[in-house]
Amino acid sequence: MKRLRRCLAMAAILALVVTAVPVFGQELESFAEEETMTQAEEPVEEIAESASDEENSAEAESAPQEADDSVLPVEETVQPVTEPVIEAMEVQSSDPVQTKLESVATNFNKSYTSTIEDTITVSPAYGRTVELYLYDSYLAQWSLQGTFTAANLEKASVKITYPNTWKAYSKSTWKIVCPATENYLAASQTVRISNKIANAKAAIVIDG
Repeated sequence: MKRLRRCLAMAAILALVVTAVPVFGQELESFAEEETMTQAEEPVEEIAESASDEENSAEAESAPQEADDSVLPVEETVQPVTEPVIEAMEVQSSDPVQTKLESVATNFNKSYTSTIEDTITVSPAYGRTVELYLYDSYLAQWSLQGTFTAANLEKASVKITYPNTWKAYSKSTWKIVCPATENYLAASQTVRISNKIANAKAAIVIDG
């Protein structure tokens, strides 16, 4: 009887062992497959995480940095605009300036052999022209006998040399003229020349 029970017990144990072995084998195979899949997925996840980190880093570098509230903005100093100072200037009159002829000898009493020269002063000069005219009583007009140029100064001396035309007359009338310009008025001075020899001959003829 005891043997029978042992045999039955052994048969039951064998039956359990036979039943459990395939199930355990299947569990071992399933566990091995899960481990293999886990090992295969881990590098993929690590690569994905690394790529994500690189993308985030690139976006952080390319994105403009937000201003730090703790850093106060530097105020730009605006220089005040200063209006140019315009110095008061004398407003020149639009009217032309009067010309002056000074130191002019207005009468000469010379002999026939003499040379007549005179130095006059012109102001404003500034390189202006001075003209010498002789009055022709027969034609009743003035004829130009000479032209002179003043220095480029406000006031300049001009040497006037009379041509020998005066020697043909016992008395002659001359005129020194500084013509008008855009800025200056004209000026003139009349000069009379007396020829001593001609006057003496006329006196002799009258006495004779």
